[in-house]
Amino acid sequence: MDSDFSHNRKYTYLFILLLVVIPSLFSGLSGYELLLPDEPREAEIAREMWVSGDFAVPKLNGEAFLEKPPLYYWTVVALYNAAGRADAFLSRLPSAFFGLGTILFVYALSAMMFGRKTGLAAALISCTTHEFQKMSHNCMIDISLAFFVIGTVYYFAAGYIYGRQKTLNISLMYAMAGFAFLSKGFIGVVIPGVVIFLFFLFEKNLKSGIIDIKIWLGVIIFLIITSPWFYLLWQAGGTKYFKVFFIDNHWGRFAEASLGHRQGFFFYFSKIFEVLFPWSILLPLLIFDIFLNRKTSLLEKRREILFVRIFAFAPLALLSFSASKRSVYLLPVIPAYAILTALLLEKEFLKKTASRGAGIFGRLLTVVVLLCMVLAMAGWVWAAGTANASFIIAVIPAVIAAAGVIVFSLRNELQKLFVAVVVSTVIMFYAFSNFELERGEKNQNYRGIANIIRKNVSDMEHFRAFDLSEHERSIAFYLNRTFPEDMKWEEVKHHLLSDKNITYIVNDDKLEDVYRKLPVGIGIKPIGRVDRNTLFLLIKKTS
Repeated sequence: MDSDFSHNRKYTYLFILLLVVIPSLFSGLSGYELLLPDEPREAEIAREMWVSGDFAVPKLNGEAFLEKPPLYYWTVVALYNAAGRADAFLSRLPSAFFGLGTILFVYALSAMMFGRKTGLAAALISCTTHEFQKMSHNCMIDISLAFFVIGTVYYFAAGYIYGRQKTLNISLMYAMAGFAFLSKGFIGVVIPGVVIFLFFLFEKNLKSGIIDIKIWLGVIIFLIITSPWFYLLWQAGGTKYFKVFFIDNHWGRFAEASLGHRQGFFFYFSKIFEVLFPWSILLPLLIFDIFLNRKTSLLEKRREILFVRIFAFAPLALLSFSASKRSVYLLPVIPAYAILTALLLEKEFLKKTASRGAGIFGRLLTVVVLLCMVLAMAGWVWAAGTANASFIIAVIPAVIAAAGVIVFSLRNELQKLFVAVVVSTVIMFYAFSNFELERGEKNQNYRGIANIIRKNVSDMEHFRAFDLSEHERSIAFYLNRTFPEDMKWEEVKHHLLSDKNITYIVNDDKLEDVYRKLPVGIGIKPIGRVDRNTLFLLIKKTS
């Protein structure tokens, strides 16, 4: 009987998790265009891969783009191929699936280590963080990296810490690490590798730990997974492509930032608050709790807590040494902070009688969170212009009623906070996604630019570009075709003076450089401003 009850409870927790997570992840994927700076580029790389049938070398506007390996693009291509078209929804859909897989791994890992209640809380916390919601709804590679990193960590814990089907789980750990590499390169191996190495070190078990996880087996599995792509990459570009991928885009991006991504050493220590929002409101309390209980040897789940703490803080420190920094790079460590936050909630707050300090803290934060929800909804409605002030006022009583349900139906203040944060985050995401829709429709996508180009260029075979930025090349996604690009003014001038009716697209930075050099008879037509640049067409004037 007890076994049946436990079995049923297991699926109850999973059902509750999926009931929240699936609508949260799979809604809001359509209805707005691909957003700058990254989505159009990633979608265009996948589209070119789909059209060309070249699955080895990612290309952007026909040129090799080897910043990242191709695994994520393969998943997008698979959907393009199944649907027979390329669009924003299909481009984002793999991210939602990777997001779902990540949440299930978070649940499995934390439930295995600390129980199903903690597993459910950790999974919900992960899913409702700002960065996770954003990336699981964007066409971006980082969510696939997060999936394979948490998968690597899960199978290590299952195989090494708990000794469950050790050879199988250790093999799966290496397989996930191999796929993490194919998602975003060596960082997919380095993050879990550093966590595992430091775990061995803190346990004073380095030598035997390395022997136990059979590094030789990992090398074999890693090469089985990655070597086919290495071979195809070598065939396509030889040492040149290897240098671009391994040296320029791995060591180069670590040692020297590009595209405005240079930040100070402590960038992530402040950015983590934005990444984990709204749960970052508990981060000071979490850090204080870790400080008070810094001697893990005195804790009941000593090994598990040590491992999760290393998973949370070691990658943060490691990434701080890189010259190139972006908040999205912290995505793989969100699960670790979610587990630690869930443990804090369970220890202090999800019990029948919380401490007095926890009660005051909970009341205050519940009010703050609900107020943020009201302001976020009202702010979006006001900015979108879809409702007037009376509508906003009408929403407030409904929110107060919902807050009343939360306040009087749960046992203590921090339970109320937990429910309030989950509910509020999901609602605020809908407001955010609608705001993104408005923003995308107005000035953050290239569809309008592509439509103007089609109206002004009668023969697309005569359409060319002059030294566009990486992001501007993704106009090809909306033109549904690539176009030649010249990097030197002499080449541009030659084509403009030829008998063919050549039209060039150029941004304002380049136009400023060559404005006084334009040949007689060449007109300048502004076609729109996207992000920071205004784009122009250089067209022969008709007599």
